[in-house]
Amino acid sequence: MYAKVYLEYPESLPGTVRLFSVISYAITGNKLKDYQDLIDNTDFFTENNDYRSEIKAYVAKRTGINQDSIEIMN
Repeated sequence: MYAKVYLEYPESLPGTVRLFSVISYAITGNKLKDYQDLIDNTDFFTENNDYRSEIKAYVAKRTGINQDSIEIMN
């Protein structure tokens, strides 16, 4: 299983990133789950150069998917 994470960069909050979509897939590529419960306006800050790792850790903790299997798409 792996997950794709899409981010949102709100114009009204410069330097802030939010989750836009988190979807898990089977190894075969079939969509398994759309994690709408993670789209809750949790803020991540781009000033932290490691914000992508922070997002991966957050998603992994909330979904149980290994961080190495989480891909940030944008």
